[in-house]
Amino acid sequence: MNAIQTSRVIIPSVLVGILVLLYGCVVGWAANGIVNLQKSDSDIFLTKTESTLLAAFFELGRFSSAIPAGILGDKVGRKPIIYICSIQHLMAWSLKIFTTSKYVLFFARFISGTATGTGNAVLFIYAGEVAPAKIRGTVLSTLYTFFYLGILIQYILGTFLEYHSICIVSLAICSLFYIFLIFVKESPSYLITKSKYNEAKQIYKWVNSNKTEEEMNKEFEAMKEYVVNQRKSQERSNGGFSDPVNRKCVTLVFVINFLTQLTGLPAVVVFVHSVFANVNVLSPGIFSILFAAIQYIAGCSASLLSDKIGRRKMYMITCSLCVLSHSFTAVLHFLQDQVNVDIPHSSWLLLLSISVYACIYAAGLGPLTIIVRGELLPQAVKGIGSGLAVVSAGVSCFLLIFIFHVIENSVGLAYNFIFFIINCLLLMTLVYFKLPETKHKTLAEIHAAFKDSI
Repeated sequence: MNAIQTSRVIIPSVLVGILVLLYGCVVGWAANGIVNLQKSDSDIFLTKTESTLLAAFFELGRFSSAIPAGILGDKVGRKPIIYICSIQHLMAWSLKIFTTSKYVLFFARFISGTATGTGNAVLFIYAGEVAPAKIRGTVLSTLYTFFYLGILIQYILGTFLEYHSICIVSLAICSLFYIFLIFVKESPSYLITKSKYNEAKQIYKWVNSNKTEEEMNKEFEAMKEYVVNQRKSQERSNGGFSDPVNRKCVTLVFVINFLTQLTGLPAVVVFVHSVFANVNVLSPGIFSILFAAIQYIAGCSASLLSDKIGRRKMYMITCSLCVLSHSFTAVLHFLQDQVNVDIPHSSWLLLLSISVYACIYAAGLGPLTIIVRGELLPQAVKGIGSGLAVVSAGVSCFLLIFIFHVIENSVGLAYNFIFFIINCLLLMTLVYFKLPETKHKTLAEIHAAFKDSI
């Protein structure tokens, strides 16, 4: 692939990636934001219960908006939904800046959740539709690194700036993204569903400029045939769900998204100060920055691995490594908190064990979930299927955030990591028996492979 084609894929993906960065900012803000709001001198004081509720409001907004956004994305296009998402982010950060009411803050957090749910329902689907098959994994993985960058930015801001300054900087990033949206092109697959074949072909040729005219015409006609057949299937059935292939794909994506979140990262990110509460070398804030920086670097490596190693093999390797990392962390917390063993250099060992898991997730489980969603969902159910995937992730995050402190207070922090281990093993089992290899395959070829397995 030449430099011109690469830039024509990467540039719009990076612009959309800024929206993923905003998602990371929203998630990362909770870690320091919740700590600041629990201080007695805060303009908006929250109890520990209210702080947990604030985190949960985000997940509530995320999974309540995802399905409507996915359906709307199939009707009006991917780009208009991305615009709506950016407006929601602008509204949420503006409310956080000007309010002194905890109830308005809850509403702002809910709006942040709807922005994330709206964006996630179409963003990675859009990138999967635009990117050529040979670099689709790389593009989707690159997008996901923006999520970790957003978390890192918020950890740095939260450590060195006060509450309102953090919100102002975040609002500035939102405004910048809204301006850049004019450079985002519509998805060729969506345009085909609306019979705008000439416009779809122009965008497809623009992205695949390194190929010969014959190759481009052949590939475009194959994509057109696949999308048109999917549209016909959608029209003659119950939104495409009467097709057993479509149902199988949506169900698999739904369960993979659900189990991936339950491997622990959402709770670790939101309650990072609780996880690092016993460190005695550096402050929890500095440890959090180191944790996020390591995670971001690992996420960048995923873009180099995703199209070299098969999806199934990456899942097997990363799930196994997550089990080992969580096992070490669970033992460490158990010895410290329940047996009262004084472990030398325990703070650094804890940072190491949690960071290893974060690296594994960033390089494997996180981007793989996005890649699988972008590749497996058939065109006829892509919008609602993507929405259901976001709902699945939102529900599991919602449950995880609530039970994290329940488990910690009732039996100890170590048992949270045992719970994470169980979910890693369940995810690995599901992938081994149900997920086919999709590396370097076109969307039509992936659909055909699922059809052959029915």
